[in-house]
Amino acid sequence: VHDKGVLGYALRTENRDRIAQFRRDGFTFNKLKPYTRWDDVFSQAWDLWDTYVDKASPLSVSRVAIRYINHLTIPFPYNFAEYLTDPPTLSKGTPSQMTGYFKRSSVHDPSSGISANVIQALEQSPDANTVTFLLDIDVYRVVNCEPRDPALGGAFAQLHDMKNKIFFGAITEKTAEMYQ
Repeated sequence: VHDKGVLGYALRTENRDRIAQFRRDGFTFNKLKPYTRWDDVFSQAWDLWDTYVDKASPLSVSRVAIRYINHLTIPFPYNFAEYLTDPPTLSKGTPSQMTGYFKRSSVHDPSSGISANVIQALEQSPDANTVTFLLDIDVYRVVNCEPRDPALGGAFAQLHDMKNKIFFGAITEKTAEMYQ
């Protein structure tokens, strides 16, 4: 066993709704419930990124990413087609009670250089009157830039725009209205 020393630190706010990970190989910021606006989250992450750059002195940035893990609560009796544009379906002859579902798609937009991994899954709901549908969207771009490159902010804005295209493309108007 080889001791690698300290690999990084994970710091949480007192109410545990934000976590900043300062690692030797990167920085991650997580915002948990209650969720706020993208501008608020990005502003907090950007301030912490500045601190990370000051303290860790990274030489370059090789990847930028944002990830949203959405838990959509769908009431019983549910018809997935009312809530999702590409709903889970069962083939003919299959028992009609779906107890699990998992789909992973990886996509790439050559014009922007942005890639995304999109996971859709059915989860057990804590409430017997609903089902929880997971829509996990991880959007990223491979880059090669300096840690204080002013273009980084714009890169994150493009990632956020792509995340929104994927999210709003996956849900119906009825679902969007539920979360306004």
